[in-house]
Amino acid sequence: MVEEFIQALSRLPIDVSIQVDAPDDPGGETWIDIASPGFSTSVSYRPAHGFGIYVSEAGYGEGPDEIFRVAETAARRVAQLYAHAADDGEAAVLTLADIRALAGFTQVQVASALRITQPSVQKTERRQNIQMDTLANYAEAMGGRLEARLVFDEMEVRLPTKRRKGHG
Repeated sequence: MVEEFIQALSRLPIDVSIQVDAPDDPGGETWIDIASPGFSTSVSYRPAHGFGIYVSEAGYGEGPDEIFRVAETAARRVAQLYAHAADDGEAAVLTLADIRALAGFTQVQVASALRITQPSVQKTERRQNIQMDTLANYAEAMGGRLEARLVFDEMEVRLPTKRRKGHG
């Protein structure tokens, strides 16, 4: 799978060097460092989890910011990060438009699934604040789902993202 990821990266219009740190255990975590002048990111690959991409400055023991289960999609995400770095020198967190593009959907396709207009999808993608129901519907239009968690030092709680019928 790591080889598939590296091949996918090599087909994209990005000029990066790639270093792979493979584990001794075949089921262990492989680290892939990707860099060029003005851009760098780390990707971890764990067979049971997929490709973890580190976008922010993670502290020791923190997991990746994003996880991709398909090598080609993970490579396209690295290309997005590379393009953002070239544009403004910063790695960018995923936007709704980025997510839509990675999922292989156009605004017109999402609009059709939501039974709204394409300009409405564009407006949703540009919002700074978005209601959870709207975001859940957006994800479902592309075959995904929204999950939300509240995290405290002493606990972590999963939140419902849609009201269940007959409750509240």
